[in-house]
Amino acid sequence: MNHKILLLLIMLSFYPLNANLHNSDIIAGLSIGICSGAFAKLLITSSILHVCAEKLAYMLGETSNDIENIAASTVGLGATYLLMPQVTFNQKEMFHNLKNISILSIATLSSHCTLKLLRKFTPLKKWLPSRYSLSNAALTLLGSYVMIHYTKNHLTLQEVIDLLNPHCDGFHIDIMDNHFVPNLTWGAPLTNAIDQAAITPSWVHLMVDNPLSIIKQLSIKEESIISFHIETISDPMPLYEIFHSNGWKSSIALKPLTPIEHIFPYLSKISHVLLMSVEPGFSGQQFLEDTLPRLQALATFKRNNNLSFHIGVDGGINTHNIKQLTQYGVSAVAIASDIFKTPNYVNAVKKLYAISNI
Repeated sequence: MNHKILLLLIMLSFYPLNANLHNSDIIAGLSIGICSGAFAKLLITSSILHVCAEKLAYMLGETSNDIENIAASTVGLGATYLLMPQVTFNQKEMFHNLKNISILSIATLSSHCTLKLLRKFTPLKKWLPSRYSLSNAALTLLGSYVMIHYTKNHLTLQEVIDLLNPHCDGFHIDIMDNHFVPNLTWGAPLTNAIDQAAITPSWVHLMVDNPLSIIKQLSIKEESIISFHIETISDPMPLYEIFHSNGWKSSIALKPLTPIEHIFPYLSKISHVLLMSVEPGFSGQQFLEDTLPRLQALATFKRNNNLSFHIGVDGGINTHNIKQLTQYGVSAVAIASDIFKTPNYVNAVKKLYAISNI
């Protein structure tokens, strides 16, 4: 197979993974990564670094060419990020995080090992060019794509914040740890950056096993809402003290299957309750109708005990059910898909406000 055809196929296979990318972004990122990686490869093979690669390869049981490929690909990956001109508002902070760098490094090494295994897989062998050519191309492309994917996604985040700032009451920010829920999102540094970019207080939803560790890293506006899950903590009092000292509003969140009665003892001390109307972890799910009787029970308890907390709902909310939720006493909703899957975010937000009268 011609190397140019191989590169084209790999590039086209990446495109559907991120609809936010334009062709110019892909071409620019790949060009930066490939040129930088190629230059690094040339520099390594023609300098004392080649000797270092040989020694490291001997220690690891690899060839020096493999080590040079990985090093060159890493340079290409870093160059793509550093030279992409659109990087804004503290995005480098995320990549300075050792955890994220480790994830990217593991991805690059894993792809290298996968390619070696594919090369040994006889039915595929005749379709692949030499192992080293494939490694050079695919690893550099992988690094370039990963960096474009991260930087472009978070770049558009700044633009969306600027667009919606005048039209919404605030931004709901999900923090997931891939333990409490089966998904992983950003952490405290990017949450703080989003809060700084927004003109209103934030609503931070902690879908994590250890909410206290995240809360201690937050630096967000006063009057922000912080929702922690009752399933993750036995004594909320330490959290209340932190919330009070920072001027934040305390919010208890519940999964759909957690009995609503579990939070009744704490409702006199909190400002807000968040009922999940989907299983937490992923956007785009259907609203669970079992949420309605839970809302009714919560609203009844609030009324009978003359309490003043606000009720929020998160998950599967759209123009067809938002009005019904307000009739059950809901005063705050977190909506993603019904806004961001439309071509005009501002019009979608205005329509939801008009229907709900929140």
